[in-house]
Amino acid sequence: MSEPVILAKVEQGVGEITLNRPRALNSLNTEMVTQMYQVYRAWSNPDSGVRAILLTGAGGKAFCAGGDVKTVAQQVMAGQQQAAMAFFQAEYVTDAAISQLALPHISLLDGITMGGGAGVSMHGHFRVATERTLFAMPECAIGLFPDVGMMALLPHLPGELGAYLALTGARLTGIAVKQAGLATHFIPSSHLHQVKQQLQQAGPAASDLAHVNNILTDIEAAAAAEQNARGTAQQQQQQQAADQLFAKLPIINTCFGKASVAQIVAALQTETAELQWCKEALQQLQRGSPLSAAVTLAYYRRSRAASLSAVDCLQLDGVLCGHFTAGDGDFAEGVRARLIDKDDKPCWKHASSEQVPDDLVQQFFRPRSQQDVIALHDALTGPPRLPAAASKL
Repeated sequence: MSEPVILAKVEQGVGEITLNRPRALNSLNTEMVTQMYQVYRAWSNPDSGVRAILLTGAGGKAFCAGGDVKTVAQQVMAGQQQAAMAFFQAEYVTDAAISQLALPHISLLDGITMGGGAGVSMHGHFRVATERTLFAMPECAIGLFPDVGMMALLPHLPGELGAYLALTGARLTGIAVKQAGLATHFIPSSHLHQVKQQLQQAGPAASDLAHVNNILTDIEAAAAAEQNARGTAQQQQQQQAADQLFAKLPIINTCFGKASVAQIVAALQTETAELQWCKEALQQLQRGSPLSAAVTLAYYRRSRAASLSAVDCLQLDGVLCGHFTAGDGDFAEGVRARLIDKDDKPCWKHASSEQVPDDLVQQFFRPRSQQDVIALHDALTGPPRLPAAASKL
């Protein structure tokens, strides 16, 4: 008998969901996000007795390394676009449900947190980073784009940090995740048990957002004082790495604030300051699909200009995914090269960012199927329910 893909329990008023695919780094599949949605819906009922929700990952290595894109890409290759879209739609509806929860939602990002792992955590009230947190949005490298509603958040990070993270897939670790504004608190992994313990001890106050914030802040402060007294090498190294990253903000703003990917590439190639950093950033950027990069930058600018909400972005994610799962982009080829054949030699549709036409990029923001868009819109904004394809699982 196979292990359940999620574990859900309620103890002393605290509901805990554990992502339970540790051998797959807790990557999300349709079954997982469908079950998560059903649990969230049940626990949102006032009669459930749940006062706060804790989201964790099993195995000790990853919170959630993203979506199971290998399976989804194989469905695309087999011409099963509807099955591929069922995953994305179920994922986006679950992300939207988390963004609209009244109950305090606390995600413990203890380990790898990428892609879909950001979707099920970043839209909740509280995101707790640890010294083991490794955050990234590496979708451009597999021919996709940073989805799961993250374009509601990335454009509001300091300066052009969000554009840099979205286009290069660069990683943030430990304390830097909080300092960037993605995590709300930083608590060492050795102190995480206190979070659940104190939430349970809080009684009815566990349903109060301000009280939960005070609990997390107090644990954070006590842990920081303890670590400062000990002066751990890991703590010092992570803080130095964070300081070095944020010291790069002027060059990040200069290079990644350009109007097009081609201009960003040119800036990284010609910038005389921080030569080594520019070289590495350029390599990361050019490792991904030129088309995905162009769509990503256009999406980033659009969201920043319009201040799109999480639900707005999840709707737009569905539109874009309609194109990527239909083969209009480089998604299947990127996953083939990176995760299936692992030859690391993707054959992108365009050789460089200069070759990506602007009108092609804009086509991705127009729905291929108005019916699918309406169905996803209704699922995201109407009474809580899953898209039909996912609800049948």
